[in-house]
Amino acid sequence: MFRPRISPSLSLLTSAINRRWTSSQTIFKRDFPFDIKFGVPPIHSPEALQVHFRLFYGDYYKKAKTFIDVYENNHLSIEDVIRRTALEKENQAGHLALSEVWNHNFFWNSISPNRTPPSDDLATSIRHTFGSFKRFSYLLKSHCLGLFGGGWVWLMYKDGEIYISHTSHTSTPLLKEGKPILALDVYEHAYLHDFAEDREKYVQGLWEVIDWKFVEKAIAAPPTDTRFRDLMNPFSVYQNEQVVIPPSHRPNREQILP
Repeated sequence: MFRPRISPSLSLLTSAINRRWTSSQTIFKRDFPFDIKFGVPPIHSPEALQVHFRLFYGDYYKKAKTFIDVYENNHLSIEDVIRRTALEKENQAGHLALSEVWNHNFFWNSISPNRTPPSDDLATSIRHTFGSFKRFSYLLKSHCLGLFGGGWVWLMYKDGEIYISHTSHTSTPLLKEGKPILALDVYEHAYLHDFAEDREKYVQGLWEVIDWKFVEKAIAAPPTDTRFRDLMNPFSVYQNEQVVIPPSHRPNREQILP
C-alpha cells in the first residue's frame, strides 16, 4: 500500500470547505447524476448502465432496504450498522448487501459527467504526496488493474495523509482506519458489457470521470452519518424509463448474493 505524507496545502483546503459544512449532512447526493438515456461515457453505454445501476446495484438495494429497516428504527446510521454487523454470522447476507449499497453510492458520487480538474490546492497536494500528478495517475490505475478478482480501489485520508487502498469483493473501507475520499468500482459487472475483458480501457475511462470536487468534499467532511433515504434509489430513477436488458447480459443472481 502506497502511503506517503500529504502537503500542508491540503489542510488549508480542508479548513476552507469545513466552514461551509455542517455535521448533520451526508456527503452523498440522492439524485443520480447521469442521464439514463446517455449512459456514463466513456465507462457505460446506456445498456451497460442499466445492467450496473438497475440490476446489480438494484439487487443489493432491495436486500439492504429490508435489512436496514430494523436498525434505522433504533436511529442507527448505515455506517454504524455496517460496523456492528461485520462479525455477526446470522446477519452476513444483510451486512454484505448494505456494504455494497454504501460502496456503490460512494462510487456513483465519485464520478461525474462534468469533467473538471482538481483545484490548485488539491493538485498541489497530490503532486507533493505522490511525486507528480502523472505518477499518482499511474499508481491509482495500477491498483485498479492489479486487484485480483473484483472489488474496489479507494483513495483514503487519515491524519493528514492521503494514500491508495483497496477492498476485495463486498468488503468496505468502513472497517479500516482512515476515511475514504474516492471509490472506483473494478468489479467485472462494471465493465464486462462494454469492454469484455479489457479492464485497462475501462480503468482509463474511470480516470476521466473522477469528480474531484467530491474528493475535496470528502476530505473535509466530518464522519458520515448516512440514512437509507439519503442513498440513490435505482427504482425511482427508472420508474419512467423502459428498461430492456438482453438475456445474455442479465446477471446471474447466484453471483450477486446468497
